[in-house]
Amino acid sequence: MRNLFLLSCTLVWLLTSCNNHYHYSPNTLHIPYASEQGQGAVTALLGGDPNTLSGEVKLAYSPIKHGTVMLNYFGVRSDFREYNFFTNQFSSNQIRGQFLEIGGGGYIPSFFGTAALYAGGGMGYMNNEYGLARYSKLRLNRLFMQPTFTFKNDWLRLGMGVRVVCLNFPSGDVDYAIDQINIDQILRLEKEGPFWLAEFGGNIGFYFHGITFTANALLAPAPYVYDYGFDPFNVNIGLSYEFSVRDKKKKRKD
Repeated sequence: MRNLFLLSCTLVWLLTSCNNHYHYSPNTLHIPYASEQGQGAVTALLGGDPNTLSGEVKLAYSPIKHGTVMLNYFGVRSDFREYNFFTNQFSSNQIRGQFLEIGGGGYIPSFFGTAALYAGGGMGYMNNEYGLARYSKLRLNRLFMQPTFTFKNDWLRLGMGVRVVCLNFPSGDVDYAIDQINIDQILRLEKEGPFWLAEFGGNIGFYFHGITFTANALLAPAPYVYDYGFDPFNVNIGLSYEFSVRDKKKKRKD
């Protein structure tokens, strides 16, 4: 059992730490835990591997009964070295990406959890540097629809959902001295888009005095993600501060 656990950890590390040039890297699902009007949360997350660092900031608030609005920011940067067969030397490679989106939706609470449906959209970019001053810079737009289910009590948070994504690459700037495989991928992005993906995600958190320590994971199992240079994984951890405007108003009145 111990050897199986170590092997599983090694496989997960290898899958999530491969140095590849990506044209799309997804943020983890934003799964709000609001079940009443006035509830909200501010979340900060960090993830990555020895060569990559990603970060997210998520804001959610329920201004009306059964309704929530959200704001998501995602940024990623990666630096690694890659062998070039033509020059017989290693070159420095980089990935830089940012994404910002807004969304909203409705939720229905019950005694065993809260079901919700959210939708929204945003825009961003993914820039790749391939060494020897070669580069690609792509802008991307994304629309999404996301059903979720959450459970929470005095100390535990559990959430899961599926984000159905419509991804488009409206423009870009490409140095055609990059490798042919990367040129082919970018040309396919231009000709074959928009792309539809189903991204499965969830989180678990432990709540204490308004602060939740949370771990998040995302998987996009579409068989063609590597054909287009899409990153199918994301794992991160962070902290979430939960608040309730209605509770604060009640305390002021008391």
